[in-house]
Amino acid sequence: MKKVSNYEKVVWISGIASFIMGLYLLFFKKARFKKVLYMTLLMKGKLHMFNVLYAQAKHETGNFKNTLFLKFNNPFAMGCATQRTQFQDGCTDIMGADVMSFAKYNSYRRAILDRLDWDRMTASSMRTYNDYLSYMDMVLDGGYATDPNYKIAWIANYKQVVSSKEKTGALIITLVSTLAATVSILSALYSFWNKRKKFFSVPFYLSLAPLAATFLPLNWIKEKAESIKV
Repeated sequence: MKKVSNYEKVVWISGIASFIMGLYLLFFKKARFKKVLYMTLLMKGKLHMFNVLYAQAKHETGNFKNTLFLKFNNPFAMGCATQRTQFQDGCTDIMGADVMSFAKYNSYRRAILDRLDWDRMTASSMRTYNDYLSYMDMVLDGGYATDPNYKIAWIANYKQVVSSKEKTGALIITLVSTLAATVSILSALYSFWNKRKKFFSVPFYLSLAPLAATFLPLNWIKEKAESIKV
């Protein structure tokens, strides 16, 4: 039996770890949203908004359990826009004909971008607790919600998000999935160049799992597949 080298062990372990992380992000949508929110805000230079936006999403979705979040990728209960439509992928009247229509999205990233596009008050100077309270007031004054107790619930969720260090958790999920995928992909590509395709093709494809779970519009793919069946 051929002895497996340490290099080969690293490739396989990273590939399997990456695949497991991909499954985790695929089936646990709360974790997937947390990672996508973190990455999107990081790329937009607005990472200081993570806690306040995550707290709002937690309130709007009933701790990430309602249908708008699970089926339509709408974590912020964004309404169906008539002018700002570049990120929205349709509308749903899931709450009934007497209630406003809500937007639906192909991915959480598009929902987050839509939320940021709606919000023109994302000042980079928000750093203190009072800054975030002022931000909440500005959002609500802008017509985001009419519930008089909305801010109280938002603040309660914000404090819980901060105390439970959700932002740190998002960082860990992002680092682990990115590191595992990067090591596996780079090692697999190196092996391809050295003509070891048979052994390393499996970990290479395993490493793509977290990327697919994070960025692919899974609900849209599911809807298209179901329409083809019909």
